[in-house]
Amino acid sequence: QVRNQPFNNTGTINVASGATFNVQNATFSNDGMLQGNGTYQTLNAATALVNAGTLSPGVGNVGALTISGDYTQTAAGFFDVQLTSLTSFDTLNVRGNLSLNGTLRVIGSGIFNPANGDMFRIATFDDGIADASDLTGIFSRLVWSGFDPSVSFTASYFDHSIVLNASTVPVPAAVWLLGSGMIGLIGIARRKVQT
Repeated sequence: QVRNQPFNNTGTINVASGATFNVQNATFSNDGMLQGNGTYQTLNAATALVNAGTLSPGVGNVGALTISGDYTQTAAGFFDVQLTSLTSFDTLNVRGNLSLNGTLRVIGSGIFNPANGDMFRIATFDDGIADASDLTGIFSRLVWSGFDPSVSFTASYFDHSIVLNASTVPVPAAVWLLGSGMIGLIGIARRKVQT
């Protein structure tokens, strides 16, 4: 599909694998949902896809989404990433520059929990010109759901990629010692009651 007028999406657009949604020489803004496994394309080099809604690769499942052009995410925008295994997770490929703000949401299946130190390259970007505009800003918020409470995430920003880093917080040894000590005391108390 090709649109030649300024376009603001307020609904849901799903671009299938192998398909392209084109916006030529016009403003392309999103206040709704952009999803799928295909390509969103801004043919005017000076025009970015401006996301103030939600960008979500795939459709209900893990997917790979491409933006042919620049991508700007506003403070109101969300980028959703699903993780279902160490090798199965959403990815975004931007064939242009990134300007970031807003929220990165990491969504788990409720079954998979990454190990400490696991890394996921969730986004790549490259306009073919190495300059200061390749990446401006970072996600202002990083939130996650669907994982064990011990799991947390941080994001690392590189020249042409964004990597999600998982970490786990083990239960402190002192808590285990306290817990085992309490179990011992309960056992002693029970024996005293029985005698």
